[in-house]
Amino acid sequence: PVSIGGEVKADGTESFLNVTGTLPASPSAGVAGVKATITSAGTAAQSQCAAEVNLAAGYTGAKRTYALLVNSLVAGTGVNIAGADAGNYGAASDSSGAGTGTNLGFSGAATNAGAGQAIGASGYAYASAKTWGVLGTAAGSNATNNIGVYARITSQTNLGLPTGGASVKAALFADNESVAAPIIVGADNGTTVFSVNDGGGVNLYREVEANTAGSGTPNALAATESFKVLTNEGATALNYHTLPTAAKGLTYTFVVQDTDGIRVTAGADDTIRVAATVTAAAGYITSSTIGDTVTLVAINAVEWVAVSALGTWTAGP
Repeated sequence: PVSIGGEVKADGTESFLNVTGTLPASPSAGVAGVKATITSAGTAAQSQCAAEVNLAAGYTGAKRTYALLVNSLVAGTGVNIAGADAGNYGAASDSSGAGTGTNLGFSGAATNAGAGQAIGASGYAYASAKTWGVLGTAAGSNATNNIGVYARITSQTNLGLPTGGASVKAALFADNESVAAPIIVGADNGTTVFSVNDGGGVNLYREVEANTAGSGTPNALAATESFKVLTNEGATALNYHTLPTAAKGLTYTFVVQDTDGIRVTAGADDTIRVAATVTAAAGYITSSTIGDTVTLVAINAVEWVAVSALGTWTAGP
């Protein structure tokens, strides 16, 4: 055994062990500044580890602590990290043994017996033109399971293998297993707007906007506002809306809340159909009866169709 000791300077300029060097500028093969090879052996039911690093308890301040800190300052130009052996990695972890067991490239586990949080793994990307906090990729079209990201909550206290997802190929697979909690929750600024509940029921919380735009400056709807519900609550004159260029699947709902009414106009080449009535291109529909509603869906690049309509909606040219 080899023991290394000494003094760590308070200003961080000296450590117990310092290794420095420069890699060759023109290597003929992949090179490593420090390399250690430890051979595993036997079949005993005990874990084996090539290297173990422990940061023992002692510090009680508020700054970050690391059992191991790995940092790459390399400015390489490789961009394809998916199987092309390119890119700059702060750390790379690989498990490639051929056998019947399960190989994990990386496993993160955390526990906290106190009042603090425990996070098994965290991804954080910043100060870049393009950032991904976490990137999950599953490659191999012949795999029985091919899942980019497997997310689950479980009552198990060990890592264990996923119990769901048999013969599934998906970019994202979410499973709440036997836990009575939502499978997926989507939030906008902390407020839930979408959820897939325990048992599979889906809740979609649609945005509702009270709009009073008039004829001088109609409310020009954007494709990004699809599924919005619009009312004329608070209007003092006819409320005008202009639909975006029709694109299959875009959906808008209009609700008359004020007797001044709502008028919805299609784009230059588009028509609006309510039951048997169809407008001309760039035509409109209108209603001024409180309680009248209409939901318009673009079924192609030129046609809006009312999939639901209550009351009387009059078509204009």
